[in-house]
Amino acid sequence: MEHAAAVIADLRQAGQEPHLPDRQPPLGAGYTPAGEAGIRPIEIRIRLDYNDRRRPEDYMKKLIPTLALALVVHAGAQQKAAPTLRSVLIEQLRSTHSKSDSFVCLNVAVANLTAEQANWTDGKGNHSVGQLAYHLLFWTRRDLQNLRGEKPAKFDGNNDKTFTDFDAKQWGETVRQLDQTLTDIEKIVASASDAQVAKWAPTLEPISIHTAYHIGEIVMVRKEQGVWDANKGVK
Repeated sequence: MEHAAAVIADLRQAGQEPHLPDRQPPLGAGYTPAGEAGIRPIEIRIRLDYNDRRRPEDYMKKLIPTLALALVVHAGAQQKAAPTLRSVLIEQLRSTHSKSDSFVCLNVAVANLTAEQANWTDGKGNHSVGQLAYHLLFWTRRDLQNLRGEKPAKFDGNNDKTFTDFDAKQWGETVRQLDQTLTDIEKIVASASDAQVAKWAPTLEPISIHTAYHIGEIVMVRKEQGVWDANKGVK
């Protein structure tokens, strides 16, 4: 940034301002959207007056610092941090927890339901929203305990109970605890060492996949019940 500021100061002392385009160039040949191959092309225009056209040496005096500025900006764009294992895992966790992206996140999927609505089933053997949320809480809480090095409570292997033990009277608390548990998992991943993150990766990715799977069921049940707001869906 100091280098760029110095170049701009030199330009202004020479009576010339570099002109950056107000918007990115349209898609087309030679254009690479940011985030794919990495950087957008840089366009800098210099203004030439009549004397510039008559005196090439004046033109070069203005062109050289402008090109130097372009190189500084270009180098800064290349320094944008590349995705890491940690950043990818955290993004996966957040996109299923609290940041809707290509599908609705969990926080949106369970929002604005009464305990009665959360306890509703279609009578066809499918779980209620409350049961699905309780099931997610059961397993993500154990995941968090494992990440912390704690020993989860003994589990008898009966997965059906992770659904049927849901108590509609505890609906609000179930939602709160589920949100907090997922938040705590994200925080512990963000603060862990690179070695720990690499070790946990085989466990962390299934958490996001498992959550995404049940989000689909939750939205389906809400649609069957007629309590899903289509405006909350991903456009």
